[in-house]
Amino acid sequence: MSNLQLRPTEETDLDYVLDAENDGENRQYIIPWSREQHLQSIRDNDIAHLIVWSETRVGYVILAGLLDANQSVEFRRIVITDKGKGYGKQTVEIVKKLAFETYNAHRLWLDVKVQNHRAQAIYKAAGFAIEGTFRECLKSENGYESLVIMSILQREYRNLSPIIIRQATLEDLTTVADILLEAILWLEQKDMAFLNKDEISLGLIRPDVDAGLFYIAFYEGVAAGVMRFQTEDLVFWDDIPQEDSAFIQRLSVRRSFAGGKVSLALMQWAVEQSHELGKSYLRLDCAADRSRLRAVYENFGFQYHSDKLVEPYFVARYEYKL
Repeated sequence: MSNLQLRPTEETDLDYVLDAENDGENRQYIIPWSREQHLQSIRDNDIAHLIVWSETRVGYVILAGLLDANQSVEFRRIVITDKGKGYGKQTVEIVKKLAFETYNAHRLWLDVKVQNHRAQAIYKAAGFAIEGTFRECLKSENGYESLVIMSILQREYRNLSPIIIRQATLEDLTTVADILLEAILWLEQKDMAFLNKDEISLGLIRPDVDAGLFYIAFYEGVAAGVMRFQTEDLVFWDDIPQEDSAFIQRLSVRRSFAGGKVSLALMQWAVEQSHELGKSYLRLDCAADRSRLRAVYENFGFQYHSDKLVEPYFVARYEYKL
């Protein structure tokens, strides 16, 4: 991880700030300010205007409501200019720490355009919850747009535990197999079996682990979930071009860690990795009759693509546009 930090924005930084928010990729998700608006915010004691720094400027953030009597701080803006290096996710964590540990906020909130699914996924993985939607509240050059309101409370921040995801090695072979087997047995108990035990034998999954396709999520140091992440799927997605997509398969979480945090972290990692690989889509499939699992994927931001029969499996296919 880089030595990322935040420092107060100075007037000499404003050319950089204005260039950053007027960049075409950033402009579509924010409302650019004038130089005077930025200058006023730098001088306002109720606002923290901060440069994201890692040996050089890589972005900026704005927090507002520092003097709010209700201790509700607004995460007003984040713009990252050096993309594809995980700076956005790291900055969100730094902002949370700043809001709750320095400014003693009770609530940290933000709004994000409804179509900005990638940002919403990052905030969800960071512990933010969706409060609601301001429908068509923003008039832009694209017409009327809606904003999703998200927040995290101080007690939720205190209860968050770090989840670390790393590539599995052959030393993890048994761990990967055990987590997959637990998921299969649980599904069998619920009469929702999808795979069978023979498909996750050590001999069958060993080549995939050896090839670096499996990843493990550790919750407070304990192996809690796994998934296979790959850049080709000629079984369930053989009818699409492969080069613009990455694929999730066999995402499984131990029952003792059920509840969403681990699976959410794995999906968010896959989104970020796909983006860094220059892919246009992250795709996955699941048993078509598992409505609750489909709802999890849809709430994350995956869009239904189609159904497909691959004997003996009938699956629903989903894609996440990056």
